Amino acid sequence: RFLSGLTRILRGKPRTPPSLADIALLTTLLNRRSVRAFTADPIPDDVFAAILEAGRVAPSTVNLQTWSFAAFTAAEWAQQFGRPLPFKAPRGVIILADTHRARSVLDVFPASPLVEYTVGVMNASLAAMATNVAAEALGVSSVMLSETGRTGLLDAGYLAEQLALPRGVVPLMTIVFGYARPGLRPMPPRLPPETVAFTGKYR
Repeated sequence: RFLSGLTRILRGKPRTPPSLADIALLTTLLNRRSVRAFTADPIPDDVFAAILEAGRVAPSTVNLQTWSFAAFTAAEWAQQFGRPLPFKAPRGVIILADTHRARSVLDVFPASPLVEYTVGVMNASLAAMATNVAAEALGVSSVMLSETGRTGLLDAGYLAEQLALPRGVVPLMTIVFGYARPGLRPMPPRLPPETVAFTGKYR
């Protein structure tokens, strides 16, 4: 059973329609993998700037752009947090949801913390994915983490203190970027299309 499961994982691949196999962006999206082993090669400043730019121009609700990026080199991260970037990556970004920008539109309504938080998280997550895909397109691998290397879980209180975050600015995830070490990058198991997509009533 273990071997059959492992075989299924190793043989797993995206279902790309043959007629679309030569679309570069689609190939980038479908072949992206989370990487946790990086070389020591630095990411050039212009490449990293382009990755952040993809996040900056990501779509958002009513163009609220409810995100901020705390960006670090490995040395800056070590100085800020007293430990290396997870997986010894050369660059890291903490994605922050900024609910204050939602209030700039919602202030005509009664305070709605749940709405503000949801909008902030949704938009910042889109920006995070944009950086992730842009990195992949530039040959840079990444992994989204719920940790800083300190606790194993994202410690919002710790980050608020370390980054002097005002109330209403919420850390969502850490993304570390680098060049992947050579090796097999299988696709983790995915639910089949018929399980996650439907027409009509929810199953």
